[in-house]
Amino acid sequence: MMGKQIIEAKEEKFGRYRLVRRIATGGMAEIFLARQTGQARFDKEVVVKRILPQYADHKDFVAMFLDEAALAARLNHPNIVQIFDVGREGNSYFLAMEYISGCDLHRLLRTDRNAGKGLPLELGVRIICDACAGLHYAHEMTDNDGNPLNIVHRDVSPQNLLISYDGAVKVADFGIAKAQSQIFKTKSGVLKGKYSYMSPEQALGKELDRRSDIFSLGIILYEAVTGQRLYKMSSELLTLKSIVEGEVLPPTEIEPSFPVELEKIIMRTLEKEPGDRFSTARELQGELESFLAERRLPGHHLALAEHMESVFKGRRPYPGMLEESSDISKRLTDSDWSISSLSGESSSLNEKVKALEDLKSASGLVKPETDGINETAGQAGPRSLQEEQGDPTGGLSGDIKLKAAIAILVATVVGLLATLILVLAAKPGPETTHNRPGQGSVQTGQARPAAN
Repeated sequence: MMGKQIIEAKEEKFGRYRLVRRIATGGMAEIFLARQTGQARFDKEVVVKRILPQYADHKDFVAMFLDEAALAARLNHPNIVQIFDVGREGNSYFLAMEYISGCDLHRLLRTDRNAGKGLPLELGVRIICDACAGLHYAHEMTDNDGNPLNIVHRDVSPQNLLISYDGAVKVADFGIAKAQSQIFKTKSGVLKGKYSYMSPEQALGKELDRRSDIFSLGIILYEAVTGQRLYKMSSELLTLKSIVEGEVLPPTEIEPSFPVELEKIIMRTLEKEPGDRFSTARELQGELESFLAERRLPGHHLALAEHMESVFKGRRPYPGMLEESSDISKRLTDSDWSISSLSGESSSLNEKVKALEDLKSASGLVKPETDGINETAGQAGPRSLQEEQGDPTGGLSGDIKLKAAIAILVATVVGLLATLILVLAAKPGPETTHNRPGQGSVQTGQARPAAN
């Protein structure tokens, strides 16, 4: 993600659009705030996503990009960011989409925490209700012949839930959604999405259906209403292990006064087995709407708009200017989402994690993590949304991180073997059991202290 600067760019004519300023550049595409003009003073702000020149001749990537755009353009719902146009201008492929004046949920939660207050519970529930509506619409999409497209978003996260200053909630970036009719098929064994918001079946590389998105919504709901991170570990492999095996700390154990009815909804959403969760996003939405109604909580759009106004008062962008950290449009950037391939069978995930962590700890490469994580019990302890630790591998893609982890593992094994050889070579033979004057003896079976 970019820092808190918008990348300036001279206004540029691009087909029917004028590119006002470049907002962000991802691994394979760049994002512009643009204006579409026409007759009778027609002037509309849009966001243009354009493939970087070096990828314009990459047939597989262009096919994926166009397939993504064709799929996303079919989605026309108030709670989904709309795609207006897809095309080619010169040698550049692009799509134009709706511009949302507001911020993503990640930024809203962070801003609330930095101000010393959390997001009101009823507003967290409202945001998830609206996200459910958008996702259910996508899950139910069919082709022109009425055949289900079986769309799964696969990257439902706080960064992809956008909230306008008027209180509207929209799901963004169906860029890695997988429909069965998709031209560019997702490779087997490749994980796509943000690790901390994956479902157990997604973490294990299994086939996904809509219930995977429902699990991701459950994680977001948990974090929004408790103010605690659910699955955030010291490494991506440990995060995946926690999702697959870790127990969820019930919200009432964080805050005894937490509504039991809402806790039951959350815990059902976070069941490890898909069959134990809500079967559709609409079913989850219905339960949440009933909770708000029975409690008579002001979880409506007017309250959300008023909260946005109070949080960002005096800091709303002027016309043509996005937020200083470009939160919203950055979410629409990437075709370089977090991608990782776990070699071998998914059932061996535990062994891989344990072997890697044991060897790294034995070699002194890492220190035991104690930052709110109960690794002994396999439980992801609560972490504040305000705590955002950096990843030592930074912006590396998932497959490069895996190679780096394998390299560390190999190097560690070689180092341990070399140390063992040195120790064995230094032991005195049977014929030299006497010590030189001034030297102490080394007893059989006792290792020498390692050199510092």
